[in-house]
Amino acid sequence: MKITGAKLFDPTNGRAGEVADIFVDGARIGGHGGGVALDARGCIALPGGIDIHAHCYAVAAMGKKFPLGVWGNASLTARNFLSQGITYWVEPGISASQGNSFIPFMRECGMDGGWLSFEHDATGALGEKLFGEAGAIAALSTVHLKNPPHLHLPHLAQGEGLAGLKSFALRSKGQRCHLSHISYYAFENSGGRLGPRGQAAAALLDEHENLSADCGPVVFGPALTLTTDAALAGRISQSVGVKPMYHPESPFYAVHYEFKKERYIDAALWLAAMELILSVKDLSRLSLSIDYPSGGSVGGYPAIIAMLMERDRRSAFCAELNADAVAVSTLPHIRRELSLEEITGITRAAPAAACGLTERGHLGNGAQADVVLLRERHDVAEMFAHPEYVIRNGQTIVENGIWK
Repeated sequence: MKITGAKLFDPTNGRAGEVADIFVDGARIGGHGGGVALDARGCIALPGGIDIHAHCYAVAAMGKKFPLGVWGNASLTARNFLSQGITYWVEPGISASQGNSFIPFMRECGMDGGWLSFEHDATGALGEKLFGEAGAIAALSTVHLKNPPHLHLPHLAQGEGLAGLKSFALRSKGQRCHLSHISYYAFENSGGRLGPRGQAAAALLDEHENLSADCGPVVFGPALTLTTDAALAGRISQSVGVKPMYHPESPFYAVHYEFKKERYIDAALWLAAMELILSVKDLSRLSLSIDYPSGGSVGGYPAIIAMLMERDRRSAFCAELNADAVAVSTLPHIRRELSLEEITGITRAAPAAACGLTERGHLGNGAQADVVLLRERHDVAEMFAHPEYVIRNGQTIVENGIWK
């Protein structure tokens, strides 16, 4: 296949809107592009998206024990990701024994992905997932020969969160580490309430070049919070009056939840993440991820991207949120608007780099032939929500905006 006429955005290879041909040879980018010629004039070409933190396998496994509804439907979840041009996800923590069934699971639901292991040096895993204070100590005392460990720190959405983040950053002393859902720790107690501190967390990330992170604002509406933290699950279940779901074969607790714009803590979670993303100077170490399904529906990504790129749009959205939360946030004063190149970085290049995925996240020769063509539109959210073409492993799965 030869794709012509599109504007390429590929930060890994220094492309930021230049018109160039893309040649696809089988499942790889390169060669001479024989066969189908695709005229992509008027389109933007991006590598396939990568969600670095999505609990799709764990939720599907839990769905066999509990009534999770659409959350437990792995094939539907994969289609929701793919229809937006997200062609690869990273399962952020399963056991080595579960890892043996991960690839067959992915093949069955029609998605590509990798997994992080709860155990050190598990065969086939992209890396290691560590938890809590014990995990922090392990992350700083172990020589990691492959990819940096992904760390889940304590004190999520609590007043001690930012202090704990600062403490770990200072102790890290050059040890490479990836911090999961970093914006969940971007909080301090202020005037008796929890105050978002996304800008302070962004400054820490910029200061400590050995650290990378993922984060994203929550998506308002239904969610399924998934956590190994029993105390956190208890706090969430108490707030909504629903008993957490737990099965001894899984380390996770699950609670049905709904993020509401008028609820202070929900608005504060959204604000902290937006503050953080828009304040980080070096976005090459930050990946956009909502922590699916804990952060809500994957269908929220296009609107998030649009609000990162357009200040007026996010200002209008802030007017719909809990006014007390907005009043203690710095977001209304942040003027920055991310460029399409920066969005490509945090959704493609950065997650690939954090997981050592050298054949993904870019459009260079030898890369996996995952290509997304977006028809240029004034409405950015619509543009990302409805790609013109999605090509996965060299095969077209969305053509002229229609799922094949």
